[in-house]
Amino acid sequence: MIQDDAGKFTHRTLEKDLRRAIREKQFFLDYQPQINRDGQCTGAEALLRWNHPTLGLMVPSQFIPLAEASGLIIPVGEWVLQDACNQIKQFQRDPLTRHLEIAVNVSLIHLMEKRFVERVKFAIADIDPRLLTLEITESVMMGDTQMVIQRIRAIKEMGCSFAIDDFGTGFSSLSYLKTLPVDHVKIDKSFVDDIFDHPRHASMVEAIINISKIFNLGVTAEGVETKQQHELLWRIGCEIFQGFHIGMPGHPNAIYSIFAESTSEAKIAYDLVGIRD
Repeated sequence: MIQDDAGKFTHRTLEKDLRRAIREKQFFLDYQPQINRDGQCTGAEALLRWNHPTLGLMVPSQFIPLAEASGLIIPVGEWVLQDACNQIKQFQRDPLTRHLEIAVNVSLIHLMEKRFVERVKFAIADIDPRLLTLEITESVMMGDTQMVIQRIRAIKEMGCSFAIDDFGTGFSSLSYLKTLPVDHVKIDKSFVDDIFDHPRHASMVEAIINISKIFNLGVTAEGVETKQQHELLWRIGCEIFQGFHIGMPGHPNAIYSIFAESTSEAKIAYDLVGIRD
């Protein structure tokens, strides 16, 4: 945190630093790998990081709320989208990783911004749009629902996909599956964290998986941090896995390594045989 002489947090100073960070390109993206049921790396989620000159590494929870409140989320989001698409372009040049899908988080503020569709169109101009997934949360329904749906559909017509992130934490999740034209569901980490401690959570996760399949949606479990969680999620039908057990967020070069391992005879670094048996 940034503090003034009295030791109090100063949003004004952080906002000033945030504006400078946009100008001086102090941001970078880490990528957290995702694997399928066969242990093959199929994609990654782009995670924003801020290399603050005095505070060091900062994660989104430390500055995104301020960026949203100040309106700076628009230029920050534009940079994230373009940088992620540039990385997709790099992956496409390598036969080994040319089919890797990258997920990017977008907020209601982005979707409501009148130029957002055009920004996406510009960003995907040199890539296969099918390799870009935009992740939204259920909070998008707090905006102009019809406008949100219209813009999602316009972007989907370009070839991109949409996923509902943090699924299961809202009050009307099932109705969202019917209302929002999305392609994928990401089960919130909180359900995975307690999947053994609270039996109802395991049942809820299985129900989300089954309902998603009824709607013909893909399903990813976030926050998979142990082999035991991975095994249980695999057994109840989850399709894609993401979390520290699968792979830590890191430089794009790490994705190349993980992808190479997951497509080799050895598959991924950890043993999946026990899951299949």
